[in-house]
Amino acid sequence: MIVVDVETTGIDPTKHGIIDIAARDFNNPTNTFHSECQLKLGAKINQKALEINGFTKEEITDPKKPTLKQAVSRFLKWSKKIEDRTIAGHNPDFDINFLHHSARLCGLKWNLGHRKVDQHSIIYQLALKKGIKIPLTKKKISGFNSDVIMDFVGLPVEPKPHKALNGVTWETEALSRLIYAKNLLPQFKEFKLPSHLS
Repeated sequence: MIVVDVETTGIDPTKHGIIDIAARDFNNPTNTFHSECQLKLGAKINQKALEINGFTKEEITDPKKPTLKQAVSRFLKWSKKIEDRTIAGHNPDFDINFLHHSARLCGLKWNLGHRKVDQHSIIYQLALKKGIKIPLTKKKISGFNSDVIMDFVGLPVEPKPHKALNGVTWETEALSRLIYAKNLLPQFKEFKLPSHLS
């Protein structure tokens, strides 16, 4: 699996743009990819999105950074060397949609498919299996957001503002704990696995 996280200037890939891409090979977690990039010309900026990821307008328009095409092309090239290229993460549809749209926009061939591994589905299934009550929002839908998932697997919440490289790091460790009930990354070794994961 390739754990992927992107930071963007909003939620609509046809209107907003990617500004940060990070990925980690789940089966070889020292193999990582990371690239910030310039915002594509004409893309809209939602100020709330920048508050979440901590980027400034000056940073996302910095001409010294790689272009969107360069960043996506490098990501796709990096991913070709990985044996299992199934994308994984927290809400991976978001990341896939942005990357796929950006590749098409830049004239690049998308060859990562559409199947994915969503850590929300894994934790939901595990909670049902273990008889753990599903946390629900006021709308009576699953409340397993990223912070709740990290607490469930015994990790501190991801640092804020949200950065793509941190995202893939926390998501990779969470996936290992959910799937194998074991620590994967040395930086999280001190955080014990909760008993409900074993």
